[in-house]
Parts: sequence; C-alpha cells; structure tokens
Amino acid sequence: MVETWRLLDTEYRDDPFMNMSVEEAIPRAVGDGTAPNTVRFWHNSNTIVLGCFQSADLEVNYDACRETGTQVVRRFTGGGAVYHDAGNLNYAISLKKGHPLVPDNDLQLIFQRLSEGTVEGLRSLGVRAEFQPPWLCLGCFGLGYSREGVERAPGQAGRPACRERPEAGDDCP
Repeated sequence: MVETWRLLDTEYRDDPFMNMSVEEAIPRAVGDGTAPNTVRFWHNSNTIVLGCFQSADLEVNYDACRETGTQVVRRFTGGGAVYHDAGNLNYAISLKKGHPLVPDNDLQLIFQRLSEGTVEGLRSLGVRAEFQPPWLCLGCFGLGYSREGVERAPGQAGRPACRERPEAGDDCP
C-alpha cells in the first residue's frame, strides 16, 4: 500500500511564535485525521525554544537575549531547551497514531527510527553523522544537533543559551 505524506516547507523565519503555532497545529491535525502524515522544514531567527515544562528563569539568559535580539518561545511538547538561528534547519515529523514506524511506546527507539533518514541523508552528503543516545544528538564534525537538544558549538559561548546538555523532559499530556 502506498502512503500519502505531506511535505511542508513553510516557515516564518522572523516570527518564532508563528513557527511554534504551526508546530502545534500540524500534529494536532494529523492526530485527528484531518491531515496526512507530515514532514516540515523551517528556520527561525535567533530564538530559544523551551519545552512545555521548563522554567524560563532557569534556562534563559535574558540579558544576552536582549543584547542579541533573541526571542524566547515555548513549544507544546516536553524536552530540553534549544537554540535556533537562521543557520540551522529544523524539521518535524508528525505521524498518525499506530503508524508502523512507531509500533511501540519506547520513545528512544521511536526517535532513533525517525532520525535514521536524517542520518542517512547527511551521510550521503559526506557528513559524519550518527544517532547518539540518550539525548537524540546527530553528531556532525564534533558538534551536536538535534530536534530535542543542542550542544553549544565551539566559539558560540557568547550566544544566549540554555544548558549545554538539556535533560530529557516529559511529554505534555
């Protein structure tokens, strides 16, 4: 059987609040059956994205954010805080409940399966990439990239940032 998926290249580069709104709307629409399984790519301008259970006061350097024009937004899912800027490409995969790619409740295994395409795509471009549990890192030339957590790259210590290794958060109900 052939599946129909939707690919969205929809972004609001200078409006991270709109990007997070779209990020919430897509899985809700997929979940209630009004949209097909979806992959979305987008960029944000300088933004710190917090997980739904995180304390902004503990995660964010507000002075640095003001100095650099970095906005702070909250996503509707759990997980660690991440830093976005125009130099990183974000992606999200929204699947209907019960999809064969997510046959069980092992969240680590689900993330690993869904990251395989990204890892293989980066490798095909000559990037040394691998899935590195426990916090969902795609290791690229010693830097950490991920949907769920980001390591600060060398030379970026002055950027407004969160913890260097975010802790996994619980998913929101």
